[in-house]
Amino acid sequence: MSEAALEIRPARRDDLPAAARIKAAGDADMGRRVHPFLAVDEPDIATMTARTLGLLTTLHEENPEQVWVAYVHGNIAGMAAAVVRGRHGHVVAYFVDPAQQQRGLGGPLFAALLDACRQHGCNVFTLQNSDDPRAMTHYFRHGFRPTLPHLVWATETLTPQPATVSSLVAEPIADEAMLRTAGDIDKAVRGVRRLDDLRRWSAEEGAAGLLLLDRLSGTPRGYAFLREDHGAVRIGPLAANDVEDVGPVLDLALRQAATRSATSWRIAFPAENGAVVPVLLAWGFRPVWSLEAMSTGAIGQYDRYVFHDLNLL
Repeated sequence: MSEAALEIRPARRDDLPAAARIKAAGDADMGRRVHPFLAVDEPDIATMTARTLGLLTTLHEENPEQVWVAYVHGNIAGMAAAVVRGRHGHVVAYFVDPAQQQRGLGGPLFAALLDACRQHGCNVFTLQNSDDPRAMTHYFRHGFRPTLPHLVWATETLTPQPATVSSLVAEPIADEAMLRTAGDIDKAVRGVRRLDDLRRWSAEEGAAGLLLLDRLSGTPRGYAFLREDHGAVRIGPLAANDVEDVGPVLDLALRQAATRSATSWRIAFPAENGAVVPVLLAWGFRPVWSLEAMSTGAIGQYDRYVFHDLNLL
């Protein structure tokens, strides 16, 4: 493809709807291929596009260089997006319109996104892997290597557990000082500071934050966020200072979640965090999704962390 025909640049606001359509279509297609037994009904592309547009709009408002587009003869043919948090860049999207694939635009588009992230301080990148070997080739060329997968578990019926004596007590995050304490835990466990994210998530309708304290000393040991999402209750982010606190922190968060009316409860976490598995099984959760993950290096302590979601980690 000639250079005159191809333009790669940061997205403008009016590029976002077309970029969202490309990502939603790509996500739906990948879902059909990777987990065909879950694709009972045809994906709701309109809903997926609307939610994707919301994500891209949020990223673009933070920094337009978090969303990139490739134009071919004046039309958007590809898009790529990342969340930049300190030294960590998480690639949330990288799709080329099927009609424009194998024409030499995917590689430059992906490289432009990573270069922009590096300009903003990133030196570690993560992503959920595509099953497309052409995309995987680009990932390997840029230093990505396979890691343990990212998992989604869910239940439509919580199985409340008998009350137990815990060394932790849950306090609602009710002021800025408590939010900053949760932010300090998040920074230590997650690997980057993102207080603005925690503020935004705590302010969302139906959201609640919990600070987990040692019952005797009052020392902060962890935090957890819950939020409502189209009838579902989602648990995360969640973090504990020590691995042995992960189970008790999650158990207390689930007790809070059980007080809400919901059609389902969902949680996403890195496979490194084996401490959540027995707790989730006891409460009735089961695996529903697994995504291969890749990284250019280590970031955070994933053995004691639960994601916000797979887009924002």
